[in-house]
Formats: sequence, C-alpha cells, structure tokens
Amino acid sequence: MGKGLVQAERRTPRAKRQPFRRGNKIESALMGVATFFNFGLSWQSSPASIAFISSCFSQVPASFRKLTEPMKTSILPVLGLIAAANSASAVVLLNDQFTDSERITQGLPDSAQWTVGAHRSPSGAFGTGTVTGGKLVVDHTNGPDRSFVATWAHFAPSGTPATIAVGETMNLTFTVAFTGTGGFGTDPNTFRFGLFNSGSSRVTTDFAGDNTPGIASGTTFNAWRGYTAETPVNTALSGNSFLVRERVNSSTAGLFSSGAYSQFTAGDQATENLFVADTSYNALLSLTRTATGITINSTIGSSSTVAVTDTASPFVAFDTVAFFGLDTLSYDLTFDDVKVEVIPEPSGAVLAVLSAGMLLFRRRRA
Repeated sequence: MGKGLVQAERRTPRAKRQPFRRGNKIESALMGVATFFNFGLSWQSSPASIAFISSCFSQVPASFRKLTEPMKTSILPVLGLIAAANSASAVVLLNDQFTDSERITQGLPDSAQWTVGAHRSPSGAFGTGTVTGGKLVVDHTNGPDRSFVATWAHFAPSGTPATIAVGETMNLTFTVAFTGTGGFGTDPNTFRFGLFNSGSSRVTTDFAGDNTPGIASGTTFNAWRGYTAETPVNTALSGNSFLVRERVNSSTAGLFSSGAYSQFTAGDQATENLFVADTSYNALLSLTRTATGITINSTIGSSSTVAVTDTASPFVAFDTVAFFGLDTLSYDLTFDDVKVEVIPEPSGAVLAVLSAGMLLFRRRRA
C-alpha cells in the first residue's frame, strides 16, 4: 500500500505538468502566429505579400496543426480583433476609386484632382485624361508623335506633407492596365510610379506642347523629391530591370527625366513582370522609416524589387503620387483603386488584444 502511494505521488505531478507544457506550447504558437499575422498586416495592401503569407501557412506541418487545434475557437476572434485594431489606426490619405466619373474634384481622401502633362502638342501627345467605366484613362496611343506623358495628384495640403514617423510605413497601392490599340516598349524604365514631396511647388493645370518644360526637361518640378519604382512593359524579359530610384537632382531636369534620379546600388535590379494588354496588375510602392533611413520596396504583378534602404539622404515627407509612361509605350494607361495610407508601427492596442486572447485561452483551458 505504501509503495502504491509513492507511485501515485510520482505520477500525479507528471499528470499535472503535461497539460501545462502543452499549454505553453500552444500559447507560444499563438504568440508566433499573431506576430506573423501582424507582420502581414504591415503589408496588408500588397497582393504579393498576402500570397506569400498564405503560402507559408499552407506549409505548416501536420504536427503543428494538431498542436494548435485546441485554440481554433479562441485564436480566430483574437486575430480578428488584431486586424481591426491595426486597420483602424491606419491613416488613409487617398483612396480614389473614380466612382465620381471625373478627375477634377479635390475631395480627399475619396477623390483627387488628377493633372495630366505631356511633352508634345495635344494632337500628337495625348487626347485627354478621362474617367471611363470607373477608371482613370490617360490616352497614350496617338501616332508617331506620341510623347512622354504623366499624371499626378496631391494627397496632402500644400506646405504640410504627410510625414512618416519611425516605425511607420507609407504604402501606395493601385491597379494598372495597358489598354486600347498599341504596343509595348523595350526600354527598361517604360512605366514609373512614385511618391513625392512637391515642396509647395504645385502644378494643377493640364499642359502639353512641343517640348513644353516639365515632364522631360525644364524647371517646373525642380523642388520635387521622392522615390519611384520603374519597370519595362513588355511581353518578353529584357533583363533584371525592375528597380527603385530616388529623385535628388535640383537642376533643370523634368519630373521623370532620368538625369534627376539616382540608383541606390548597381545590383539592386530585379526580374520584371511580363505584361499582357488589357489585363489589370496590382502594384505597390512601400516606404518604411527605420531609425537609420527609409526602406523602399515595390511590387507589380508577380515581381518584387530588391529592398533597398536610403540612409544617406532619406526623404520622410510626401504629398503627391505620380505615374509616367515613356513614349515607346503606345497603350493607354488605365488606373483604378489608387490608395495612399500610412500604417503605424504595431501598437500597444494590438499587444493588449493579444494578451486578452491568451487570457481567454487560459480560461477556456481551465
């Protein structure tokens, strides 16, 4: 009998410790999933990142899924609350879906005034920038005199650009399609999109004319500073030509003149996306401010740039989004769902929700 009691005493602590160890593993898993989920939220507007996160979760081993099975009913509400907390704290500066069927009214964040500029005369450069079928269409298909063409909008008041704080990310997301009757170009920087600080030097009137200063030359945009992503637009690869650059030149260079930009390193190009006419592609330009600079990422279609960090002369304030098409591209540029938002660093509210979720799980387990 005494021997039996000794054996029972030895077994009892083991029986109590077993679920405790398992619970610790589950809580650790909950913390890991929530951390990974919150990381995904910081890229919430990137289709490529969402696909990446989904593919990672699909590779979770069966043993891990079995381990986390008991917390199904508690983790989903917690993750939902984390998503809601993060989304609520994001600041939307621009969210133009062109449902108002025009491009003139400045009524942020849902509507912006879109200005169009071209380097040659209207008869040869472009027809107009119009909103058709809930999309902004910049005509770029007119004949041999086709020109450099750009369109831009301001998403913050003049003189008070939106500033990215340390830990925050500013995302530009949109869809683009190359539509109409035309052809693709072979130049490495045929299509470009960027975030700029206009330096209170605003241009809000359409212009075009033979060699009009502004898009390819002249002083109109001298004060503008920022970052762009640049890609070829073709059906065949032309090399590792998808990259991000910085607009730093203050000389008489146009808004999208190559001479106004610098590349960060010689090896930061990535393989570009292959394009098909009349097909919409999701795109992202993401600027994250760190303690030492600005980290720039970009995606379009299935391609992503090599992430680079500007530590020498980082720009942290922006008020303008702009798009550009080179003259060798003869399709119209069609845009939709243009959004600019600032996503804060994961907040204390998120951690509080996570703690509440862990408490809920402990109670359910008890």
